[in-house]
Amino acid sequence: MLQRLIFLASAWLLSSIHVAAANEQFKVVGYLPSWQGSLDAVQYDKLTHLNYAFVLPNSDGTLQPISQPQRLIEMVSRAHSAGKLAGVAIGGWNQGNDSAFETLAASASSRQVFVDQVLALVHRYDLDGIDLDWEYPDPGVSSANYTLLVHALNQALKPHNKYLSAAVIAYGPTAAGIAKEALPHIDFFNLMAYDANDHHHSSMEIAQASLNYWSQRGVEPSKLVLGVPLYARPSWQSYNDIIAANPAAACHDEINGNFYNGLTTIRKKTALAQAKGGGIMLWELSQDAQTEWSLLSAIHAELNQQPNSLCESNDSLILFAPTTAPSIPPQEARWQSNEVYIGGDRVRHNHITYQAKWWTQGTEPGTTVWGPWREVFDYPATLPPTLIPVAIPPQVHTATSELLNEPIVLPTPAIAEDWRDNRIYLSGEIVNYQDQQWQAKWWTQGEPPSQSQWGPWKPLHL
Repeated sequence: MLQRLIFLASAWLLSSIHVAAANEQFKVVGYLPSWQGSLDAVQYDKLTHLNYAFVLPNSDGTLQPISQPQRLIEMVSRAHSAGKLAGVAIGGWNQGNDSAFETLAASASSRQVFVDQVLALVHRYDLDGIDLDWEYPDPGVSSANYTLLVHALNQALKPHNKYLSAAVIAYGPTAAGIAKEALPHIDFFNLMAYDANDHHHSSMEIAQASLNYWSQRGVEPSKLVLGVPLYARPSWQSYNDIIAANPAAACHDEINGNFYNGLTTIRKKTALAQAKGGGIMLWELSQDAQTEWSLLSAIHAELNQQPNSLCESNDSLILFAPTTAPSIPPQEARWQSNEVYIGGDRVRHNHITYQAKWWTQGTEPGTTVWGPWREVFDYPATLPPTLIPVAIPPQVHTATSELLNEPIVLPTPAIAEDWRDNRIYLSGEIVNYQDQQWQAKWWTQGEPPSQSQWGPWKPLHL
């Protein structure tokens, strides 16, 4: 008996050491904007890197003055006191205007001015590195100039033991603007696996596709940092505001037509990043909840193998208030590699439910966004979720109970956007085209909706 206890204790200790060692290498990168958010609210102990956003470049290679420099100084001081790394993000969306980068990168002299200014910035504010956020270099000339720029930055920063990271688009033709020659000069990549559309803009499928894309480009998994959003689309409402209005929404990814990442999805993405990447990134920290519903806290809990007790066993909230008693959905069978599946079949794989898009055999669910499987929600699709936080007394009440005086509001559908030939669409996405709504049957890009039964689109509301 004593020998068995010693064996079990040793196994537990080895497992704990393994988890701790793995987590030491795993990056948790948070962005803090200059324009909003309290420094007191940042959970420094749960991060490895903190980037101040943004510093903007000029076309001659010089840098514009930092917004709220004292805020940056204080952020760096607090990060270093907690033993964390601090940097600045240079660039950003900037309303889609990357002309300053295009111009400065095209000239050897302005590239050198830029590198010199960046190095001076790093030393002045005691930074540990920079995050290059050029959105986005086009394939061709600007792509070649991007390579020259990151090579020069790497050469300047490396002797001082400073990191160079880059924020990059999730996948697709725009991501191809970063050439393979540029990849070795970048220490790690922050994958912006969000804003793919105006509804399921940051699904598990998109996360998987992003990691797969950059891995297939030849980037080492340890350099891939999976980005997650702390806001919803199409409303752009922060996760904090969503949860403040309805804490039950934390355990889901959609409410009233707004799509975001809740606690369960964030934990799944953290596990995915552990398995296929080297870290996870949050845009941006001021939008997180400052309560037990915090997404950063959920990431920390997943990394430390703590149970998802808030969503798996939450007796203090009614997560669904259906007007009729829900039927218990059948338990899906586990996916089998030798089994034949046809369109509509459902399976369970790695604790996730998938539905077959078409006939398939042997293709593992969750390995590619272009494959025959799509992730589905675990709750019955026939029950529209009405997320109302209500204390549950000893006896269970229905939606008609006197406890629920508020009217039940069903989620409104997201507004479909116009079809664009340069955008990637995933299965289930809806677009407008020639005064008609269309739904994608599978992954597609560049093929306009049509009535062809063999095409990737099907018409709606005919």
